[in-house]
Amino acid sequence: MPEKPIAFIFPAFVTEYPEDPSSNLPGFVSYCNFFLQKAATAIDPELIDFNYNAKNFLGDELRTQLMTYLLCCSYSEFLKENNIVPSMCAGYSMGIYAAAYQAGSISFEDGLFLIRNAFMEISKFTAGKKYGMGTVLGLSREDIIQIMDEDSETIEIVNQNSPYSFIFSGSLEEIKKILDKARNEGALNIRLLNVTIPYHSKLLEATKEPFGAFIESLSFKDPEIPIVSLIDQSVLKDSSALEKEIVRNLYTNLNWYYTQLQLQSSGVRSFIECGPGKTLVKNAKFVEGESRFYSVSSLFDSNITSSHQGLFEK
Repeated sequence: MPEKPIAFIFPAFVTEYPEDPSSNLPGFVSYCNFFLQKAATAIDPELIDFNYNAKNFLGDELRTQLMTYLLCCSYSEFLKENNIVPSMCAGYSMGIYAAAYQAGSISFEDGLFLIRNAFMEISKFTAGKKYGMGTVLGLSREDIIQIMDEDSETIEIVNQNSPYSFIFSGSLEEIKKILDKARNEGALNIRLLNVTIPYHSKLLEATKEPFGAFIESLSFKDPEIPIVSLIDQSVLKDSSALEKEIVRNLYTNLNWYYTQLQLQSSGVRSFIECGPGKTLVKNAKFVEGESRFYSVSSLFDSNITSSHQGLFEK
């Protein structure tokens, strides 16, 4: 079981649903249904019909983002109800919205509106163009830069997950070329992500003003729990810093690897991935340190009993 202190970490977008959490998380469904009703009322009536098999919205990029956020919020509330509370948190890529909600900085509904507005503003600048993102596992940054220098015009390394795991954004054609070259260079794994937007690259810098203006119309509060930036690993302690982080998050390179190390150096010994799947947990196998990483489901392999209550309180 986790040791204190704990960090909640929030994933970006789901690409699949590996499991239905209702099977081993007693009471989780009520949280999910609560947020589904709120989301359907506030932003999209279709979301109320979500289920893990027949209607999971994985073919709809915006709804996938909304559902990921919704489920992340459901997990964090479920954990807090069971006396598992974090001392810090971080949002991986678009997971920043769930981190902001969990820290008490924004309402659940405003998180939905942020996701939709960001998607709409980005779509204005990417319309008619083919962009994408890809991942490479098993090459160093130097190896990748050498590949990129040959004929890459729009490609950027936009995130580092571990010493030998990187994510790229850019034109779809160039992404595919880079992935092919990485395979030929001996990469252990390559993958084209199921997104059409070059997140965290300078290609989206034009969103800064319109998205920033939208954020100013919302009500942000100072985080009740420190949020660690994936951009520069600073601790976001007030609403102004968080607002700037959310705007920069769209067009600025991230470093999840450095963020994990920073959280560990701050004393975090247990990371809990508050979201569907175990993407961040699996990635952590390649990160040094003594901290342990958990999915929510792994904490509740059996029914919750009174012996669990209070075990993880701050």
